[in-house]
Amino acid sequence: PETVFKERDAARVSVLPGPGPVSPAMCGVGRQWHHAIGQGLHHVSGGREPIPSDGSDRHIPLEGRSSDMIISGGYNVYPKEVEMVLDDVPGVLETGVIGVPHPDFGEAVVAVVVRDDSVDVSDAALAASLDGVLARFKHPKTYIAANELPRNAMSKVQKATLRRAHVDLFES
Repeated sequence: PETVFKERDAARVSVLPGPGPVSPAMCGVGRQWHHAIGQGLHHVSGGREPIPSDGSDRHIPLEGRSSDMIISGGYNVYPKEVEMVLDDVPGVLETGVIGVPHPDFGEAVVAVVVRDDSVDVSDAALAASLDGVLARFKHPKTYIAANELPRNAMSKVQKATLRRAHVDLFES
């Protein structure tokens, strides 16, 4: 990943977006950051094991929104744009739109859909809802049914978890 958290000492962590460090304090309050607890570094959500503070430089991969944008066939697709249209379809409770590896397009747009069981909504109806609203390259190549979307401690959809679960979808 391009962005990592780097342990500087037992009480300070810097975010390295590229060539220079940026302090997490400069990036706003209320965001999810790594912080020191006792002798190790922990993820705020508790999602990672502690990293021992032994004085060595440690790099922690950061997954997040920078990788949410999908590049399909050279075109940028913003998942939120697709989700907003699909979420308005009667019978759709929520969606998570992700990009997964595709042999021809680089990444393919995929919609993970949580449906209301009391309303019958087909994949064709979902696709039709996008016609005339979004450019064709933004349409999902496939729709995956789900009972719920994975969420973090702050109730945000974990797109990285969805991507990992469907990474092999278009492998031949």
